[in-house]
Amino acid sequence: MPPTGAPPGSGAPRPPHVLSEKLRPPRRTGLVRDRLERPLQGIDAAGLAFVFAPAGAGKTTLLARAAQISPVPVGWYRMTASDSDERLLAAGLSCALADPVQDAPRGDASSLEELLEAVDQGGRSDGLLVLDDLHEIAGSRAEAALELFIRLRPAGLRVLLGSRRSPAWNLPRLLLDEPVHRVDGDDLRFRYWEVEELFAKVYGEPLGPEDAAALTRRTGGWAAGLQLFHLATAGRGSLARRRAVSQLGGRSGLVRSYLARNVLAELPPARYDFLVLTSTLGVLTGPLCDELLGTSGSIGVLDDLDRAQMFTSSTDDGVTFHYHPVLEAHLHAALVERCGTEGAAAAFARSGQVLERAGHDRGALSAYARAEDWGAVARLLQRPGSDLTISGTAGGEQLLLAGRHAHDPWLTLALARFRCRQGDVHGAVAAYRDAESMLEDRVFRATCQRERAAVAAWLPRASASGTPARWVQRVRAATRRAPTARAEPEQPIFRGKDRTAADVLADGLVAVLQGRLDACSTALRDVERCSDGSAPTIIAARLGLALLHPLHADDDEHLGVLEEVVLEAELAGLPFLSRLAQALLEAHLLHLRSSPVRRSARSDVMAACASSGDAWGSALAELLLGFAEAVAREPEPLCTIVRAAERFRELDAPALAAWADAAQAVVQTVSASGAPLRDVVRSAVAQAGRATYPIAAGPAVPQPSGAPARRLRVRCLGGFACEVDGRPLDWGSTRPRALRVFRLLAVSGGRAVHREHLGEVLWPGLDVEGATRQLHVAMSSLRRVLNDDGLAGCELLVRRGDAYVLSLPPGALDVADLETALSALDAARRASDAPAVVTAARTAVDLYAGDLLPEDGPDEWVQPQRDRLRRAVADAAAVLAADLSRRGDHVRAVASARRSLELDPYADQAWKLLNDLYDRTGDRAAAARCRQDHGRVLAELGVV
Repeated sequence: MPPTGAPPGSGAPRPPHVLSEKLRPPRRTGLVRDRLERPLQGIDAAGLAFVFAPAGAGKTTLLARAAQISPVPVGWYRMTASDSDERLLAAGLSCALADPVQDAPRGDASSLEELLEAVDQGGRSDGLLVLDDLHEIAGSRAEAALELFIRLRPAGLRVLLGSRRSPAWNLPRLLLDEPVHRVDGDDLRFRYWEVEELFAKVYGEPLGPEDAAALTRRTGGWAAGLQLFHLATAGRGSLARRRAVSQLGGRSGLVRSYLARNVLAELPPARYDFLVLTSTLGVLTGPLCDELLGTSGSIGVLDDLDRAQMFTSSTDDGVTFHYHPVLEAHLHAALVERCGTEGAAAAFARSGQVLERAGHDRGALSAYARAEDWGAVARLLQRPGSDLTISGTAGGEQLLLAGRHAHDPWLTLALARFRCRQGDVHGAVAAYRDAESMLEDRVFRATCQRERAAVAAWLPRASASGTPARWVQRVRAATRRAPTARAEPEQPIFRGKDRTAADVLADGLVAVLQGRLDACSTALRDVERCSDGSAPTIIAARLGLALLHPLHADDDEHLGVLEEVVLEAELAGLPFLSRLAQALLEAHLLHLRSSPVRRSARSDVMAACASSGDAWGSALAELLLGFAEAVAREPEPLCTIVRAAERFRELDAPALAAWADAAQAVVQTVSASGAPLRDVVRSAVAQAGRATYPIAAGPAVPQPSGAPARRLRVRCLGGFACEVDGRPLDWGSTRPRALRVFRLLAVSGGRAVHREHLGEVLWPGLDVEGATRQLHVAMSSLRRVLNDDGLAGCELLVRRGDAYVLSLPPGALDVADLETALSALDAARRASDAPAVVTAARTAVDLYAGDLLPEDGPDEWVQPQRDRLRRAVADAAAVLAADLSRRGDHVRAVASARRSLELDPYADQAWKLLNDLYDRTGDRAAAARCRQDHGRVLAELGVV
């Protein structure tokens, strides 16, 4: 314990008391994030490091982690407002330096200069000093003295500082004196895959990838927001947590309370009013804020907010600013509370006018849409050459549909553009046609026709009415061009001043379709150099380059590049490109960090494409994810790649189908040779780069050995059994619940079973998301067992949309064969075909080897079908008994009638037939017993 006073009568001034809690580093157990912690540890770590970020961003957690993993002695000190007194700060730091510095003054330094002298004269100084909450002494003399202490400290003493704002120091000079490592709010922001890991590993309540991504967007990756969400939803089911994700933001009670107490409480009323009123702009500049507020000096306020880390950021060196999504949502809610719904709408309308006059049309469109001023929205959309859409606005399609008047051509055009950017080709073409029919304006109709032609070009086997842009024609033609061996590479056809950024992008896309990857990389890099490059063109080029990158490196840094592309596409209102970048990001994560969470993300990406009507995105995502599954040694990559090839053929894109076929060949080659897949992939790609088409350059597909395909037979009647070429299939490693999935699909007789039904039956206590995840795991394990026994698991257990089916040939599944025989019996009866009736009845009786899955007892999922089959076969046995009786074969007729009654004791016709047979054969005792037994059955039914 540090000294708290001097001996009585010594006459020495009493040293300040230093609270022990200020010297104790917090024990944090948060998520380990190597990208942040690695630069703060080891012999190569910078001698001085700053962590500047807003409240709740995770500064203290990172500082505590750095202290925990430090290889050298650590001193910790948390500053408070009282440390603005230099004497108190010096006393605190002298105590904190007890471990990092040998012979430290132990709390009796009266100034930082005196402390510096003592430290300089001391012994060893190879430690780490961590100073948290530096902002508490902002603007004080102690802050200035601390700068001098840090600049002149011993060389072996590393310093790590945490603060909500930059100190009033000469930072450029510090940068010249020594290497400085800086961590800001954007660095601390949780990436969505880190959010998944946080909830799975730290909180113990996993989130699905789609929910994690939505939560990350809504909180901006803000650490406090994530923790508040966890506190608010702890112990709740997945469905409740999914609903909570959509509600989280500045309107959440916990978040609002945190912001009010920890962020906004220290602001003067005028500054808070500034935040509330300007939040309606979206994009913030000094002139825009001045015009909206009717004042001046707003740029200074924005700079102060940025320096103070007040959830305000700028990406262009202080020209434009943005509020953090969580803060912006809170301010919007505060605006509604202050002004009411109508007043808030009027505020957004005023911001729309300001933004429109300043030329910020996209921001104006968003503000007008929030104000529900649909006339202003339509006016913006009518501007010549406008390609505006409300894609970037929350609930874009809902806003357009809600605001679209029955015959408003401009809002219909906006809806067409929205669906185009969603990747919904069919929906976009239909909306363009609707818009075109609403207005007899030549220019408007020409715009609709031109844009529709560009979209309709991507319909399968359909020609657009009109001529699409030349780059669209060229790329679409390349997707339709069937691969041929060693064709000459196609050369750029547009040169000189007429060659646009879109033409350069087309060069790159055509090159990658032809397997000329070097030429593709060169063209895509040239796109950003074009003066006319639009946001979609540049983002598409960046996405293409990101696609090529993993072929050459396996580094986490690439994940940040991909996330930037995802965010850029979202901000630019390009959901199609954003989802495609998300698929590439998931693919990269899958082969770097394969896990059940990562594997389930594949379904979420595909579901997002499907819900948007994005057929091209679905196919491309399947190809990317299938290849990543193969690199990660997932059990079913071939299934995913085969589906991608099928999708491309349906889209009339044989060139892309050839890529999928080549990928399939690579996976098959690796499966046969056992070679590392990544080496084979790189070799194949290198060959593809020297050839025209990948199908001509890919590795050779192993030729069939001539051995017959292995045959699986499944029996469910009389007991469950599976045989491969007459030998029992080993289910030893399969969990009971997964095996029940197989049995449920088997008793369905070859019919598809929806995944929700499977989930309800097998995991009744879980919500849809949790049950679906468990189902995916079960299907993977089942396919793995089949694959291990030489069977094609993905061809036997097939996914069809949201349903699964056990696909077996005739004769391989007894339940399916029995259902076929019973269907034939019904059809023959309807056709009054007596011979066919008898044949089908005999087949059904012969196939019925016993009750359906007796080992599963009275389970609800099997009992109704078991009873139905028993009654149906009992009826077939009665039909057979009647036919044998007519032919005079009384012995076999009696046996068949008895068989019918064994299966269904309440089959009245069988009782009557059996009694009649006994009478005919003269067996009066048997006839009496039969009538007696029949009477007991009738009595059970209440029949006299």
